[in-house]
Amino acid sequence: MRRLLFIDQCTSLAHKLQLALHFEGVEVVHVKDGSEATTCYLELSWDLIVIGQPADSSNVISVLLKLRALDKTIPILTIIHSCIVKDRIRMFNLGANDVLSYTSPDQIEELIVRIMNLMLLSYGDQNLGNIIDVDELHIDTINRLVFREGSEVQLTLTEFDLLVYLSKGAGKVHSRESILYKVWGYEFQGNTNIVDVYIRYLRIKIDKGYKKKLIKTVRGIGYTISG
Repeated sequence: MRRLLFIDQCTSLAHKLQLALHFEGVEVVHVKDGSEATTCYLELSWDLIVIGQPADSSNVISVLLKLRALDKTIPILTIIHSCIVKDRIRMFNLGANDVLSYTSPDQIEELIVRIMNLMLLSYGDQNLGNIIDVDELHIDTINRLVFREGSEVQLTLTEFDLLVYLSKGAGKVHSRESILYKVWGYEFQGNTNIVDVYIRYLRIKIDKGYKKKLIKTVRGIGYTISG
């Protein structure tokens, strides 16, 4: 499994990355400030660093310069809250390999794609995701693409994660509780309705209009996907 160091004060963004990239074979280690990032960097080996907005007096530039001084070759992606071209160019000139102008929470999917692409360019496709085929359903976990009979299926981040979880265990019956834990990332608290809601969304996008239904309900247990 690849290891990513994520430096940002936002715990919720880190949690989303951890959940999404887990399915891609990437472990995300989250630290909130620049000093902690330096310590953490020296203790472990890393495949990629993502620098957002540190919580201490440091900033994205100071952290970038410090880590780049320690390692000239490790891929680094910086997140800046600016759409100004000169700001992005400055990051590249200071040693960033990629720069994301992050101005909306909706850009989480773009961030994930950029991370996977940067890892793919740096290390090739070894141990980074895979292709999953379930009957005529084709899932590219690296590029987060889904096709059924050659037609692309547009899924949200959570829908994609749910589909990947079911598909990696194709033919196996998954309880609502296990789906909730694996996809949403928290222990069962007594309400699995959200699982049923997202299964319904997936059925509309994956099965609607096709004679063969891939997503199946196993009464009293949960859900499975099979050809």
